[in-house]
Amino acid sequence: MKKIFTKSKFRIVVSFLVTCTLILLSSLAAMHNKGHAVQLVFCIVFSLAAGVLICLDLKIPKLVTILFLLIIPMLSLIGIESFTHEITDIKKIVILLNLVFYFLLYAISSFLLNSVRWGYILATLFPLVFGVINFFVIQFRSSPLMPWDFLSA
Repeated sequence: MKKIFTKSKFRIVVSFLVTCTLILLSSLAAMHNKGHAVQLVFCIVFSLAAGVLICLDLKIPKLVTILFLLIIPMLSLIGIESFTHEITDIKKIVILLNLVFYFLLYAISSFLLNSVRWGYILATLFPLVFGVINFFVIQFRSSPLMPWDFLSA
């Protein structure tokens, strides 16, 4: 029987870091939205599942890969926006423009790095970092992150 768990130490470390980061971010989002224990449980289960999937050495069919390439920018947008407010409160045109931005960000980063895998990793980390920073800025001073905040840094 073929082993489905990889022995790569790098993959195990990445799996652990991704799982811990996702659980931490889920906990922060749950603290912000009090009373959403069911969402927290789902987020923790999905975080653990993501860690296990990173450790697995699976061959994914092309169609599933293409679907993931289309779904990941959308899920990234929903995840980042849910840090600070409800996604249903945003106008449809704003969501559409944000989706265009996210797809362009993912395409440009994949093009510049000459790798879809590393491009998607970078393109997911970039808005994630700004989303977490924006979350804490809103928590501390009740206003979102502004461009001139970078000048004061």
